[in-house]
Amino acid sequence: RDVLGSRGLGDVYKRQLGAFDGTTPMMMAAAYAAFANGGTYYQPLSVNKVVYRDNGDVVNFQSESRRAISDSTAFMITDMLVTSAETGLSSSAKVRGVNMAAKTGTSSYTDEEKERYGFPADAVKDAWVVGYDPEYAISLWYGYENAREGYNTNIQAVNGRSSLFKAIGNAVFNKNGQTFKVPDSVVR
Repeated sequence: RDVLGSRGLGDVYKRQLGAFDGTTPMMMAAAYAAFANGGTYYQPLSVNKVVYRDNGDVVNFQSESRRAISDSTAFMITDMLVTSAETGLSSSAKVRGVNMAAKTGTSSYTDEEKERYGFPADAVKDAWVVGYDPEYAISLWYGYENAREGYNTNIQAVNGRSSLFKAIGNAVFNKNGQTFKVPDSVVR
């Protein structure tokens, strides 16, 4: 499955996600794609192949893969995140016509940071969304690189993140009715 990140891999783009500091949208998309891939993690690649214009030779690049979790665990997490995208807290990121799973989240400023920068009580640092269907995983970070640039209120962050994710999802996801396959290791 393909992995799309909204920003690059460099350290400059590592952001705080809740209590964890140091992830990127590309890392999150790859991690969540493992759920759609039945528990197999594929190292993200920026280039899948090169076709030489002068002679037509093709060089293909293969992503390294490894089993990260069992197929049953991957499916059960996906099943919960499908519910989250359909009717739960992540439903604001739902892309109409796509069978997808999603997880959203925000990171808050500390009370000390809010006081230091004069931010309101509902100011947030970051708003994240990771969504995937059986073919693609998309991760998006929405916020300011540093506090001095500005802030979003919680509602601004949620609305901005959702609008941007839906626009990207509408361009990337295939509306082909695919659903997540139930592995033989799971009984409904």
